[in-house]
Amino acid sequence: MLSTVSTVTATRRPTNWTDDAQDEPGAGRAQPGQARGTAQQPLLGRRILLVEDEAMLAYDLEWSLGEAGAEVLGPALTLAEAQAIVDRQEAIDAAILDVDLAGRTVFPVARKLAAAGVPFVFHTGHADRAGLLAEFPEARVILKPQPTQRLIAALAEMLD
Repeated sequence: MLSTVSTVTATRRPTNWTDDAQDEPGAGRAQPGQARGTAQQPLLGRRILLVEDEAMLAYDLEWSLGEAGAEVLGPALTLAEAQAIVDRQEAIDAAILDVDLAGRTVFPVARKLAAAGVPFVFHTGHADRAGLLAEFPEARVILKPQPTQRLIAALAEMLD
């Protein structure tokens, strides 16, 4: 299993790479309301917070998001790591949030993102969909397991 991860990591391009990258800060990054995605890279220039406590799934999602053109913030494997990223007040375009992080809920992070107007997807295998949507009506809920492309498509649609 380790050799597979090494192969993926070795062939992955840097997360700050874009087709139109320039030397200035933020070059190639989509501005709010500016569609930058392509069919091959629907999240091109977008900064996506990834919060997932299952390491192998987190790294698979990180790789897939990178292939879709996103700059991945994380993956945050714990609630504390996710809170630290959000508290740095970096620009976050959207997020994928696992609801249960080793017995703790991601809700404090979800509330901060919702207050800031950042769209997010709950990616979970254990949550009550109706309960999540009652508190977070703008969120999407995608139950595990799902193809990574479904998450990417949901993020791209939310960012259009």
